[in-house]
Order: sequence, then C-alpha cells, then structure tokens
Amino acid sequence: MPKRSLLLLVAVVLLVGCGKPNPADRYVRPENVTDFATLFQQNCSGCHGAEGKLGPAPPLDDPLFLSIASDEQLQQTIADGRPGTLMPAFEKSQGGSLTADQVKIVVTGIRETWKGSSVPADQLPPYQVSTEDPAGLKTADVAAGKELYETSCAKCHGDDGVGQEAGPLNEPALARLMSDIVLRRLIITGRPDLKMPDYATMGKRSHTAAPFTSQQISDIAAYVRSLQQPPALAALPAAENENAN
Repeated sequence: MPKRSLLLLVAVVLLVGCGKPNPADRYVRPENVTDFATLFQQNCSGCHGAEGKLGPAPPLDDPLFLSIASDEQLQQTIADGRPGTLMPAFEKSQGGSLTADQVKIVVTGIRETWKGSSVPADQLPPYQVSTEDPAGLKTADVAAGKELYETSCAKCHGDDGVGQEAGPLNEPALARLMSDIVLRRLIITGRPDLKMPDYATMGKRSHTAAPFTSQQISDIAAYVRSLQQPPALAALPAAENENAN
C-alpha cells in the first residue's frame, strides 16, 4: 500500500474513533443535574441509605412517614436542614449545594419512588403538633410518658433508656444529634428497616392496649428527652478562708 494511502487510512480510523462522546459521559454542571437518582445518590444516600433505608438517619422509604409529612415539610427540611443536628441545609440560599428547583426534584422523587400509606393522613398522628411547638413537648406530661415508656419501650431500650436489645436513649449526645420533631417522628413511624415497631404496635403493647394518641407520643418524647439531660456537676467544696484564725 502506498505511503500516502496508508496515512489516509490511519487518519480516517482516528477520525472515526474520535466521534461524539456518549451523552452520559459528558460533564454536567452540578446546578444543572435534574435526575433524582443522581441527586439522591450524591446528597442523601450517605445518611438515608442507597435505597432510602438502612442508613444512620431515619428511612425515607417508610409509607407511614410519607403519609404524615407534607411536601412543604419535606422541602423545608431538605432546604433548611435541622439546626443542631447532622442534617445540613442543602439549598444554596442556606449555604447548601442544591438549587431550589433541585430540592423540589428530590421531594418529588421521594414521593414517586416510595409511596405513602393507604391510611388517610387525617387518621394518623400529626407529624407536627404546631408551628410554635412542633413536637408538642411544651405541653407534654413527662410522668405519663415514663409510664408509657416502661410498658412499651423499655423491653428493647432498657429501663431509664440504658439500652438492651436496642441502643440506649439516655445519651446526652442524642439530644444534639436528633431534633425533637425527628424523635416524635420515630415514635410514630418506628424504624421498619431496623424492626422497630410503629406507634400503633407499641401502643397496643402498653398498659393502654391501644395505639398511642398524639398527646401520648409527645409525652413519651418528653420523657426520652428527660433521660438525655447531662448529669449535674457536683458542687465544689467552699474554699476555706486562708485569713481565718
């Protein structure tokens, strides 16, 4: 083959090999990502699990949770985070990395990927008691919560929350890692991915033998919070007066 023809053939092969890149391989600026699966994997799966469960944070594939939490509440939580906990703010206006539209995509994706319960929301305990007192702790009865805890929660979490089959609840660090509303949510929904029962099952195990009411859920949450108070420091002995005779 003449040298000129060989060079021409090589050039053609190189041109064919340098065709248009696969769209999936093209770089997409972070603010232009509109795929829920990608947004979830990059921002949520580390805490909530690759499939919305079995992560250190509460599961998102929980039908009961998706029934009691509104789109507005989900959007606010993702956008603003939960101050004082490990849940960061994700919206750019709050210092995060997602645009407002991407936050909406995540909310819609959660709804479409994991469906809610067939039980109407108005027949379930409210996720939020009020704007002023989201978890209802200000009006909770700690003594009543203690009684309910002892007959329905202590078997797994131990007396006084020291831990038994399940982890301890009396660690002061939990008060900083888990917001009041998340604590209330976990009493309502349980952790189905970790075999923790929901409010209805636990209520039937208690001395009331009925699903917990909204007030009883707040009472239990208040009692658990009381277990997480750091121990009081012992008073230091009064300094002796060196000038005393």
